[in-house]
Amino acid sequence: MTRTFVTSTLAALVTTFAVGCVDAPATTEGEAFVFGLSADEVLAAKAVAQTEMSDAAWLDAHRGDFACANYRDLCGMIGTDAAAEVIEAGYRLAIDGADRAEIVAAQDAAIAAAPRIESSALFNSNTGNFTGGSGNKRLHITANAVQLWPSLDMRSSGDCVYQKNSFGWLASKADSITGDLRGTFTSGATVTVLTDAGSVFNDSKLDLGPRTLAADALTTRIHCSATDGTWSASGTVTVTR
Repeated sequence: MTRTFVTSTLAALVTTFAVGCVDAPATTEGEAFVFGLSADEVLAAKAVAQTEMSDAAWLDAHRGDFACANYRDLCGMIGTDAAAEVIEAGYRLAIDGADRAEIVAAQDAAIAAAPRIESSALFNSNTGNFTGGSGNKRLHITANAVQLWPSLDMRSSGDCVYQKNSFGWLASKADSITGDLRGTFTSGATVTVLTDAGSVFNDSKLDLGPRTLAADALTTRIHCSATDGTWSASGTVTVTR
């Protein structure tokens, strides 16, 4: 039987498996399900997950061994063995009657405690420097697009820092910094834009966001302007995940 999986996170419990699964018998005696679970246990976990899949499709999607490809970057982040333990813990908690919030908290703690293989696996960042024609003043802009675990949430944020070159680029107070954030979240065919804007005076840094939404992809755009006396600069930085 051929099945197509959509790469996804735990969806605050397990996975959001998807399309391409065909109906199968609701239970099959002796069938091998992920983590050695029984058909009844797999269906107990389904009661906690947010899915519109039928029982048969859900069972079909959970036959066989643990597959890293179903969990986005988790295996690359903490390793296959640790990832499998985190995912299995979500199922076991659901089977024991835990709610989504309890499962998210437990898995979040387990992921945070696990050694990182790729510490930046879930964090994409881009920076830009805008001098306004000056050799010792600049506006340093950072845009972030982050995948949160174990939920499906993506987080958009950024900051703008006024810096002067004094034995290295150091933060310095500007007369004013203004800026705005535009987070474009994509989930399937749905695109949602979340924004933020702000300003600071006689300060060195403006933080924008965070803006968070469940999504499959994210583009963060940060635009900022700064002034210091007669000096001024502005610029835009984007990053995708």
